[in-house]
Amino acid sequence: MIDKLHKNVEERKGDIVTFLRDIIRIPGTCGKEKDVICRVKKEMETLSYDDVYVSKMGSVIGRIGNGKKKIFYDCHVDTVGPGDLKAWKIDPYRGAYENDIIYGLGACDTKASVATMVYGGALMKEMSLYEDFTLFVVASVMEEDCEGEADRFIFDHEETGQIPDCVVIGEPSSLRISRGNRGRVEIAITVRGKSAHASSPSLGENAIYKMAPLILELEQLDDILPVHSVMGKSVLAVTEVTSRASSRNAIPAECSVFIDRRLVPGETLEDVLTSIKKLPSFKNAFSNIEVYRGQSYTGIEIEKEKFFPPWIMEENHPLVAGASRAYKKILGRTPEIFTWDFCTNGNYTAGIAGIPTIGFGPGEERYAHTTEEQVPVRHLLDATCFYAGFPLYSASQDL
Repeated sequence: MIDKLHKNVEERKGDIVTFLRDIIRIPGTCGKEKDVICRVKKEMETLSYDDVYVSKMGSVIGRIGNGKKKIFYDCHVDTVGPGDLKAWKIDPYRGAYENDIIYGLGACDTKASVATMVYGGALMKEMSLYEDFTLFVVASVMEEDCEGEADRFIFDHEETGQIPDCVVIGEPSSLRISRGNRGRVEIAITVRGKSAHASSPSLGENAIYKMAPLILELEQLDDILPVHSVMGKSVLAVTEVTSRASSRNAIPAECSVFIDRRLVPGETLEDVLTSIKKLPSFKNAFSNIEVYRGQSYTGIEIEKEKFFPPWIMEENHPLVAGASRAYKKILGRTPEIFTWDFCTNGNYTAGIAGIPTIGFGPGEERYAHTTEEQVPVRHLLDATCFYAGFPLYSASQDL
């Protein structure tokens, strides 16, 4: 059966490549994914999924089977913006195909997973590689700006019928199995001063000067943040400094810094905020968690604090063990088990909802969000095989 699966995937290579190139050519930044969602929906329907529908927030959901166990494949169709187009050696929207590599914006993050999950599900059905389970293949929206919110919307509105038994996140993993990722929170810290004319600075209180020692203390705080045995060190970075004054010829009455704080398992939001508030210079400041405000292409208003908790599955968890078992059976080698440094929709599925979650995807993480974004076709074929066989070959023990 495994040989037949590989043969069938090889025969569909042209279809998988064509589909991926098609969706790379369709722009779709956060909140503007309608056209690419329509293209994915059409492909699912052409491939005879049992049911295909679009959630109220705009994600497309394809269902195969109607069994007791619910398996949820998640990949997102939205991308970051292309940035400076002159920095791209290859047009980010051409879907270039050269030397068995596909290039373009979203190629590995995560349109390659969209293509391979969609075809993996179709081949699973075609080859009857399933028992008493239901597979949902979900091409989700708005992950880049607000990871996990599209999945939360699906689960809260019971659009899959119920919370799934397990989730597979299709972020690029170099064909490794991820069992977790760091969390993040975005924090603004503000200090206030007193405005005055810049010709008489002694009459004012410069908020930038008041902020300066706090910035140094934040840099020193990064050096002593917790270290996790698997994920390594927590990270704190000041990423932006702004000030407010009536003009450039006035002493700033307010200065703010923005912090990107990456969390490891065991850290809570309260821990993060307390460590900052204990800094000596914080007595002159106040902080708040940044809030994401946006709208889906379907018109759903999103407002969410930018706190995304970390998550990790035990290495001997049945889902991790099952994924490893399936990987060995399908791909004929032992998988590398690791954790992502960056955030994914798993911050919601595992970090908040507590659903057993793993990650696996084609493409190398180092190319995501770069002007060299790419994915090898070999990765597409292996990933399609894995997605097609995972439900059956991971299930010799309960997940």
